[in-house]
Amino acid sequence: MPLWHIARRLSRIVDFDPSDDDFDKVRRVALGFCELLDSLALNAFWKTTGSRGFHAHIPIRPERDFSTVKGWAKALARKLHDEMPEETTLEQRKDKRGDKVYIDVLHNDYGQTAVLPYSVRARAGAPVAMPIRADELGDGNLLPDRYTLKNAFQRQAASASSTT
Repeated sequence: MPLWHIARRLSRIVDFDPSDDDFDKVRRVALGFCELLDSLALNAFWKTTGSRGFHAHIPIRPERDFSTVKGWAKALARKLHDEMPEETTLEQRKDKRGDKVYIDVLHNDYGQTAVLPYSVRARAGAPVAMPIRADELGDGNLLPDRYTLKNAFQRQAASASSTT
């Protein structure tokens, strides 16, 4: 494996982490982020985390170093927060977030990890981090732990049949 696979990111990751149980707010923030990306002619691959929120993966060239990637991610987070200040926060400390959605870009640092697509989470019901389409973000039935070991394969089969 080439060394750049280890020393470079292939995507920017933006994590939308709720501070309360209002998941409609997380959906609104994610949809706002989609609008921001559209305005910049950028795309994202989305997934439920299988835990509490959504991740957006924004493809980048692998030759970008971690500090550059993190800087871009911070700039996107700041822009979204400026557009949605009543619903979002950039505050890392949970006790200072209030009831806002935390826009977390810390996954973009060297050595930081993020849950992989299709990972089973160590939570009740065995939820799975599931790739989703951006047009699913507004679905009121979509929750971050909607997909589990019991229904993940049906989801994949449905997704595969809808693309053929």
